[in-house]
Amino acid sequence: MESKKNIYCKIGRQVAFYRKKQGLTQSELAQMIHRSYGTISRIERGKYNQNIPLATLLDIAGALGINVIELLK
Repeated sequence: MESKKNIYCKIGRQVAFYRKKQGLTQSELAQMIHRSYGTISRIERGKYNQNIPLATLLDIAGALGINVIELLK
């Protein structure tokens, strides 16, 4: 079974990939979902306290115009 740390890192890479694909900065995405720049930065680096709230993932996916499942692949 894959470790939680690896899963969080993969989610972070997916967030960064889709954010960049949309031409957004971390700050712009953070503003869109009413979170701090630091939150997005930590998620993308896999450092978000090892516990990303589902609501935050849903907000990110919505802002990026993708299904949340894309972030979990």
